[in-house]
Amino acid sequence: MSAFKKNPYETIINHPHFVSTKYPSMPMEKRAAQFSPFKAMVGYDDEVEEESRFTHSEIFMDENRIEELDERMRTVAGKVSAGERPVVTITHFVPDDRKEGGEYVVTEGRVRRIDEITGVLVLTDGRRIEIGRITEVAEKSD
Repeated sequence: MSAFKKNPYETIINHPHFVSTKYPSMPMEKRAAQFSPFKAMVGYDDEVEEESRFTHSEIFMDENRIEELDERMRTVAGKVSAGERPVVTITHFVPDDRKEGGEYVVTEGRVRRIDEITGVLVLTDGRRIEIGRITEVAEKSD
């Protein structure tokens, strides 16, 4: 026996690659898919991202600030009652649908009406803002 070990693949190493005549070849896209990474925890990354998303707490105003805001709202309501459509910039709190807290949003638009029964300010483009969540109202000149 020789000092060198015989190659175990020596009998097949020089044979041509087998191609089936019965079955079609698998497309490259499907072939690659079988080697794609396995995700055992589907949705976990989304949950981590959602949990790390920052929200703000709603700020509650003092009496003086509320009186100031009420005066500005009365001015806007008076103009709407007179048939005007004043342009306003409103800062208001929008609660988050998924977790505690929310964000403060600045919205600009023309006021169509102020519905005191439902507590909503309606803009001409249909957007609705809860009056109780408004923290700032500023009239803009046309």
